[in-house]
Amino acid sequence: MLRLHLFNGFRAERDSGPPLTERWPRPGARTLVKVLAVASGHCLHREEVMELCWPDAEPQSAAGSLRVALHAARHALEPELAPAPPPPTSGLTADCCSSTTPPSGSTPTTPNRPPRTPSPTAGPNNLHTL
Repeated sequence: MLRLHLFNGFRAERDSGPPLTERWPRPGARTLVKVLAVASGHCLHREEVMELCWPDAEPQSAAGSLRVALHAARHALEPELAPAPPPPTSGLTADCCSSTTPPSGSTPTTPNRPPRTPSPTAGPNNLHTL
């Protein structure tokens, strides 16, 4: 069970697992947990959280701050979580990409992949996977 103390300073405690840090790595993470703790149902829409926690930030900046704060809060409350794996490297290699321009009117292809053909149901508003 997780207990949050919001009066006389902020403190988080758990019944089991490693002890939680007293000093959080990011103030935004602590603020995010406080806001969610007092919200009805402990749930808010992301735009509401961004407006409460970063009211003067541009939407894209506030979204980035929310992502960082959420990551920091999760790791502060669950220190046993393994660090996130590094992002995968690009699978593109010189033998699977071509930098040549196809002749006019033809469809570009890549090795080991058939040429793309439009789907009969594809229209301006329909997405399909090739």
